[in-house]
Amino acid sequence: MEVRWSNHFRKQYARLSHDTQQIIQRALARFDRPGQTLRLQRNPQYYELRCGSQWRVVWYYDSPHVIVLHAVGEHDHVLSRL
Repeated sequence: MEVRWSNHFRKQYARLSHDTQQIIQRALARFDRPGQTLRLQRNPQYYELRCGSQWRVVWYYDSPHVIVLHAVGEHDHVLSRL
């Protein structure tokens, strides 16, 4: 599975603190574990990856073998903008 970062994701990620970036990186390393991702009910093309209790990564399938990381940030903030 190929994982790509969208430009929007890159900008949001760059604004995060170093500690938060480390939390996101650890979550991305566990990306394939069941229970870490959920399909969004209000926008089913997108999924969320839980990164602890506060942080979320929103992503989607670009093709069956390509995942695009779309957004990253605090739970309520990221999910309210989709």
